[in-house]
Amino acid sequence: MARTYLADRRYDLAAELLEGEADSAVASGLGTLERLRRALLIVAYLHLGRLSEAMNAVGGLEGHERDPADFRVYSQEAIALTAMMQGDLRAASVAFNEVVQAASS
Repeated sequence: MARTYLADRRYDLAAELLEGEADSAVASGLGTLERLRRALLIVAYLHLGRLSEAMNAVGGLEGHERDPADFRVYSQEAIALTAMMQGDLRAASVAFNEVVQAASS
């Protein structure tokens, strides 16, 4: 549902939904699910101009390399976007290249 809200540019609804699911995602014990939730939330935060919250959330994407390619794409995108917002164009370029690789897997 959150991905649908993001696609429809209803970022406030997506952020609200994803924030509300934090406890459930963590309680599931599935790191992949929590990283996916967090990656989608970062994108919503960036669209809403909530930059500090996005930057604070990016650290929770650690371990995304082990996720299935479909989920890894979202984490890499969030990492790339936050790196770009921080002005680290080299890190953003590397992360965007990883997005392309994961998406083509």
